[in-house]
Amino acid sequence: MTSLHYALTLGLFATLLFWLGWRERAHDNPRDGGLLYFFGGVTGLLALVVPLLE
Repeated sequence: MTSLHYALTLGLFATLLFWLGWRERAHDNPRDGGLLYFFGGVTGLLALVVPLLE
């Protein structure tokens, strides 16, 4: 796999984490939603950095 594949996979995973965070906040669970937003953001940043490392 190339770095682009890794970046796209991490970006998809970050999107999933953000979506799960949105669902948790909608169900009045802000702490878990905030954690999912945080980990989604970290994963998204990692997805941006991976192609730059090559």
